[in-house]
Amino acid sequence: MKRLLDSNWKRLGLQVGLLAGIGLAFAIGSQGDEVIAGGGNDCPSEGECTFKKPNVMFIMDYSTSMNTLWDMENNLTRWEVTVGAVQQVVQPGSFLSQNTHLALMRYGHDPAPNCDGTTIAGDQSGITDGQSLDISWDDDQNTYFPCNGQAVVDFLENVDAPMQGMQFGIGTWTKGALDAVTAEIDQTKADHPDDQADPPRAYVNVLLTDGAWTGIDGTTTLSPANQNPAIPAADLFDNDNIQTFVVAVAGDPAAEMAADETAAAGGTTEAIDGDTPELLAMALQGFVTNIIDSVVAPECIGGLPRVMILLHASSSMLNINGGTMAGGM
Repeated sequence: MKRLLDSNWKRLGLQVGLLAGIGLAFAIGSQGDEVIAGGGNDCPSEGECTFKKPNVMFIMDYSTSMNTLWDMENNLTRWEVTVGAVQQVVQPGSFLSQNTHLALMRYGHDPAPNCDGTTIAGDQSGITDGQSLDISWDDDQNTYFPCNGQAVVDFLENVDAPMQGMQFGIGTWTKGALDAVTAEIDQTKADHPDDQADPPRAYVNVLLTDGAWTGIDGTTTLSPANQNPAIPAADLFDNDNIQTFVVAVAGDPAAEMAADETAAAGGTTEAIDGDTPELLAMALQGFVTNIIDSVVAPECIGGLPRVMILLHASSSMLNINGGTMAGGM
């Protein structure tokens, strides 16, 4: 497993260091088990948190190469396996749903970059100008959606596979997606000025991709240089301290090399291996575990337990020599 979160996240837990030793239990399931933290599906308000809920953006490759059959045993494509892995870590009651604000973006390519509002011929899923923000952090009144894992699960459950399962037709313009994410972050910060009070609300991007990036029109691979997704990833990290984690799906060598470059630029050293369906699930579970480790207990839960320490205060507590002799007062 590649390195995930760095010390920047540790700042989220400094306020609760006094309680860190109490040992709040997180049940982190093995691959295929529910990730549980915070006690069931009750939705804690941010006022019940010991930190500002981070804004987490899942950025999912919606290129038609994601329709490649991957899990032979279960007859599942890369898209289907990736959808299942994301749904697993954001489901209601999960740590991410309870303790972060979630957003989801899919991306492909832009067939007419000089025109606004262009769609991809044959795509009915809503990709416009190369991407689609399917789940937002907040509404039109700038109110954050609390515990919105179910919205992500439901959307992914109902959206079609890229181009209804075809093998060609949608490219992998990753830079366009990261540019759109940058714009969304900037707008969200402008809409929530209180978020910038110390400590500011954290943002983190999770990019899942199976192929080497393409240019705007989706027909060129790893070119031109000005379309390298490492450019916006570096800008987010260098200027806003926002990390971009990259999960390389299916283990294509060219894709892994490009993913490593984007991850390094985004402040996360290298991409996370998702060479097999099992490793993909482990990668996302590990991502969640590292957020838990960085946030430090207690997290966002209502009705935190009150602890009373009872001390035996009789005079026998002053005895010495194994309790056989009275000690001095």
